[in-house]
Amino acid sequence: MLTKLQKKELVKEISDQIKKSQGFYLVNFSKLATKELEDLRKNVKAKEGQLKVVKNTLLKIALKEAGYSNDEIEKISGQTMINFAFSDPIGVANVLNKVGEEKIRILGGVLEQKWLSSEEVKRIAAILSKEDLIAKLIGSLKSPMAKLVYVLKGNQQKLVYILQEVKNQRKE
Repeated sequence: MLTKLQKKELVKEISDQIKKSQGFYLVNFSKLATKELEDLRKNVKAKEGQLKVVKNTLLKIALKEAGYSNDEIEKISGQTMINFAFSDPIGVANVLNKVGEEKIRILGGVLEQKWLSSEEVKRIAAILSKEDLIAKLIGSLKSPMAKLVYVLKGNQQKLVYILQEVKNQRKE
């Protein structure tokens, strides 16, 4: 059981993290096993985010202290966690989306100080992460060069086969 002072400190900590993050997502995780929660925590941390499980009353107070007052906040219920995205909000949303709707339920979130519904968060999660977009771009740029090398290499191989056949015919 937390004391009043500990609760105030926790509310201040969450409020500060809300203010310094680029975005955050609220998730109901009632069907998530402990091991899955730890895996989710690691995956969110890999995307430079942080996952925090907090009581709903403290979360609502922290959100109000951070300047968010919305009807959606009042609807928060069940086992709730807040997922902070400090540098890659799309990456954190992707991680949450990969867990699946049978395990967690996205309640909503905030991106660039704008409140998002759960459907909007899911649409954001469908966007490829920054690393995936860079990888696709590099693959697109590399593809024509790789095809050219393949074509040139094919001609060299054909020349080697022809020379080998000529050599075999001269031996006979």
